[in-house]
Amino acid sequence: NKEKYGYGASQKFSQRNDGWIQTYTISQTKQNWDAYIEWKNFCNDYKKRIAENCQLNWRARDVEMAVWEAYKNNICLEILNAGTEARSNIKDVSEGSLSPLVDRLIDLALEEDLGPGDVTTQALISPELKGEAHIRAKQTLVVAGLPVAARVFQRLDPEVIFAPQVEEGQEVAPGTVLARLTGPVGSILTGERVALNFLMHLSGIATFTRKMVAVVAGYPVAIVDTRKTTPGWRVLEKYAVRLGGGLNHRLGLYDQVLIKNNHLTAVGSISEAVRRARKLAPHTLKIEVEVNDLAGLEEALAAGADIIMLDNMTEADMARAVQLTKGRALLEASGSMTLERLPQVAATGVNFISMGALTHSAPAVDIHLRLV
Repeated sequence: NKEKYGYGASQKFSQRNDGWIQTYTISQTKQNWDAYIEWKNFCNDYKKRIAENCQLNWRARDVEMAVWEAYKNNICLEILNAGTEARSNIKDVSEGSLSPLVDRLIDLALEEDLGPGDVTTQALISPELKGEAHIRAKQTLVVAGLPVAARVFQRLDPEVIFAPQVEEGQEVAPGTVLARLTGPVGSILTGERVALNFLMHLSGIATFTRKMVAVVAGYPVAIVDTRKTTPGWRVLEKYAVRLGGGLNHRLGLYDQVLIKNNHLTAVGSISEAVRRARKLAPHTLKIEVEVNDLAGLEEALAAGADIIMLDNMTEADMARAVQLTKGRALLEASGSMTLERLPQVAATGVNFISMGALTHSAPAVDIHLRLV
């Protein structure tokens, strides 16, 4: 912020009289050396975090101004008591393909589990103790979530080295080493449960999806997910579906028009709903309409829907819908889909089968971490 405050920014701190700014003002007159040291240590720690996580080499004074801006605008900076490590709640820059939403989720999970500190590890394990641990599969599974597990340890302690031993989307046998970790033993143990929770849940979704996809192999149909996801986990759960061989339906309410029963009740008819959507929605968005009988299918076709969801129809009605549609729209079968039913539905000729169970009912797989 030197463009805003200039290089004489430290002088502006003395004009403030609240919180940490008061502490800094006192330090300028050397009336409180402890406060001065505490303030400078906090800013130096934050500067290191910026360098490590954001690859930015900020001037010390720029760091101080950033901290002041965060404080002034009520961005949470959790400053611990003197003698403890300062911990910032300002999010790091995301890496690779990980969404910023993923970092927020990881931070929340760590905060939930760690709280003010891992009392067991702090009591038993020396901070200087280094070691190695392996993450292993305890059952046959499809791997999903290794980059997320790695990110957990990176955000907890950059000294932990996370080395994947298999590929994302790979099917592995029981006993397979999924990842090798080296570094501070205390940090490995503190991050163990959060990392495994991500890995077990996401690999569970990928494994479950792979089973669903396998039973319709040979049919020209795709298995797709829905928005029935765990709040906050959607990006990750849909990522796991793709690793399992499924496809993603819309990510949210913003990337496709989907006219459902309640919309139709409010608007009055399929024709009017499609007309309004065509008029106001961006031309790049597909328009899908949910119908539950063949009369609704005919109206949706006449209205020019791009995709028609056949909700809770029998296999016989789905087959008839495919005949009536004659390729004029894509057809999606939905509702009460099970592993046993999928081949019969696929045989009707629909283009997609959507399953909320892929994300809301997939069982977690068994994975553990052991020091070696």
